[in-house]
Amino acid sequence: MTDHTVSRRSFLKTATVASLGIALAACQPIPPIDDAEPAMGQMTAAQVTDAESLKA
Repeated sequence: MTDHTVSRRSFLKTATVASLGIALAACQPIPPIDDAEPAMGQMTAAQVTDAESLKA
């Protein structure tokens, strides 16, 4: 019969590292949604005349 006991210290280390990983993953910033500019349709190369329309 194999003994599969885990020490309390190793369990707490594993649980702490897992909790920190989950906490750090949950703290990632969510980029804001910019509703000020309406979405534009597709543009052709002939419609791009300046840097501002190129950004759009």
